[in-house]
Amino acid sequence: MMRFPRLAMPIAAALVILCLNRFGFSQSVFSAQGIGEFRHVPSARLQGMGGGGIAFLDSLLLYTGNPALPSSIHGVRLAISGGYRWIDTEDNVGSDTRAYAEVQGAAIAIPCYNRWTFCASIDPFTIARAKWHWPKRFGTLKYEEQYEVSGGFTRGLIGISFPVGNGLQLGGGTRILFGTVDQVLTINFGSTSYRDAQYRNQLHSLSVGFIGGAVWEVFPGWSIGGMYYSPQSGDGTSKFSYIDSDSVRSIEGTLDFPAKIGVGFSAAVYPRIRVVGDVLWTQWEDAQISLEDELPLADTWRMSFGAEFQPLYGGIEPLYNRMYYRLGVSSENHYIENASGDTPRLTLVHAGLGVPLKGSSRRLDFAVHFGMRGGVDDFGAEETVFGISVTLESAEKWFIRRR
Repeated sequence: MMRFPRLAMPIAAALVILCLNRFGFSQSVFSAQGIGEFRHVPSARLQGMGGGGIAFLDSLLLYTGNPALPSSIHGVRLAISGGYRWIDTEDNVGSDTRAYAEVQGAAIAIPCYNRWTFCASIDPFTIARAKWHWPKRFGTLKYEEQYEVSGGFTRGLIGISFPVGNGLQLGGGTRILFGTVDQVLTINFGSTSYRDAQYRNQLHSLSVGFIGGAVWEVFPGWSIGGMYYSPQSGDGTSKFSYIDSDSVRSIEGTLDFPAKIGVGFSAAVYPRIRVVGDVLWTQWEDAQISLEDELPLADTWRMSFGAEFQPLYGGIEPLYNRMYYRLGVSSENHYIENASGDTPRLTLVHAGLGVPLKGSSRRLDFAVHFGMRGGVDDFGAEETVFGISVTLESAEKWFIRRR
């Protein structure tokens, strides 16, 4: 007789709701010049350790971004994440605070024949409307640029993971990127001698790319891993007009989204302490996200490091001894350069807790992060970022017969 646990229906309903709805992400003002932060949000467990986890082998851990999953999965693994994020921005005009609830994604892993694992996930990169007023000067002429971005992309991953022996796990599949982003740049001169103008870009994507990954458990508890996301393309339309005119100049073309390469490690340095570290490179310099002109783009590097500690393990121990305690740091530069060729860097401090639920197959993870990016003098704005994330991870024994 097949067993369908109590959590099956609520989690399935949450996945359906996630797929049918679009939710906002609190965006950086720097992203108003581009296509949003375009960020992958891992599970709250990994966020509490800095947001890495490329080489993290755990049978109850999805959302690492690496399609290579452990071969020890038994039963269906499910995960769903959400959170809340605040960004306080200070620029030359004043200050502004934006806050949005985020549904950060969902993932599923299903064991197949001969220790192969099917995996799928969805991440809504939806952009909550972001604005940025930037006063500028050209000689004696003062004017203001107003950037605005809305819409967003959603990424879906479908893959297969399989063992090849000697602790090596490989995975691969496809990445589907779809959605629309609207960009608007308005130039206000505030003078009768110059005409105010507006650039409007609309970016579309419905493309399929390749993803690949590997994790090698060098010896028990110690592993290294890597992953690769291929570049993808989309279509774009760019329009230019003067504010006081009905004439519009329009051009169409192809847009290129960046490739990603990441490497990481995971080590059980003590029976109840695990450390992780990642480096992720995104090739923005070869990307094209604007048809009207070439935006000054820079490759981004994201580095993270963190640790997880569990005092004791066992059902008879007090809850505080069975919980996981996590700390981490991360740092990543943005992909839009300023006039000097520099990019604002986001540095975050992370912390988290993991609460085991009834049985050993379910866990509720919490994470917070806090940090700053940019500077008014060098980049025209300074941001203070604070976020909360929650992930429910569960191992469901669907389709497993009683003996």
